[in-house]
Amino acid sequence: MKSRLKRIILSLIGLIMILGILRLADFSELKIHLKNFGIVNLAIVCFLQVITMVLINIQWFTISKEIGQKMPIGKLIHINTISTFVESITPSVKAGGEAVKVYLLKSDLGFTTANAIALVTIQKIVSFFAFLVLSFISILLTINKIYYNEYFNYIIVVFVILLSIFAMVLFTVIFSNSTLRIIKRLSIKDSIKFKIEKGINQFNITFNLFTKNKKGLFFQIFFSIVIWSFYAIKSTIIANMLDLQLSVITISAFTFLSYMAGMIPLLPGGLGAFEGSMVFLLSIMQVPMVEGIAFTVILRFVTFWFVCIVSITYLAIYYLINIIDRKEFKKWLYKTT
Repeated sequence: MKSRLKRIILSLIGLIMILGILRLADFSELKIHLKNFGIVNLAIVCFLQVITMVLINIQWFTISKEIGQKMPIGKLIHINTISTFVESITPSVKAGGEAVKVYLLKSDLGFTTANAIALVTIQKIVSFFAFLVLSFISILLTINKIYYNEYFNYIIVVFVILLSIFAMVLFTVIFSNSTLRIIKRLSIKDSIKFKIEKGINQFNITFNLFTKNKKGLFFQIFFSIVIWSFYAIKSTIIANMLDLQLSVITISAFTFLSYMAGMIPLLPGGLGAFEGSMVFLLSIMQVPMVEGIAFTVILRFVTFWFVCIVSITYLAIYYLINIIDRKEFKKWLYKTT
């Protein structure tokens, strides 16, 4: 009950933030900017978002191979699409989507709980590490622009929180033997204790298998940086198409800082915090409010709403085909390459 009330309150705060931003806009002028952007330009950046989605699936596929858990391409896309949809509707800093991944890896591909959690944890660690590196670089690159603004303190606090979360997760994973010792001292049934210890040992084996391959580890970190960089590329292209007079470095840094702010779980997908952060940062650079809002609306459509539409469309087609002809579709879904 309390968690539901908290969720409602946070969602209301996020909605108020979005409505507050929209109140500042001249809707007639905003409509002109969005119309002038054009369908062709929108298609170009949406295509780049599709490439981003493909790269994310490739990363999952390569990590699963490195830990000896090769997955069918079709099923991998299916799992990631469902989890992406869940991420889009839950204000939980992607925790909802990752929980769904673990469940589907177990139910659809027969992963053990330990191996499913290990795969999800490994991908999150390398991706989050890359994001923190890019966020830190972004802070350094924009410190002269935002240092004397209260927003700088907010960004530093968010960065420290995210860094602390990352450090705690990494510490828990690396020093999981300490967790085992704690579990052994707990007054719980031996059967439950055995299952937990077995799960942690399996997790350790899988995680160590991945980290032993230093070349593969550094490749995945580099690959994550490439994936995150595509968000900066899309932002830069949209900014150029809207004729915003900003450098590539500035718009890229603002993109990562806004995504960092968007990781505060108010609305699904970081809605509200991301928009407010981006519009505010652009205003610091003397970008007119209506142009900043137009930029933010387009960027969010491409990176959030377009992804939602793709996910919902896929799921609708999937269940429709399942109803019509389950057998033939599942043959394709489980086809390995």
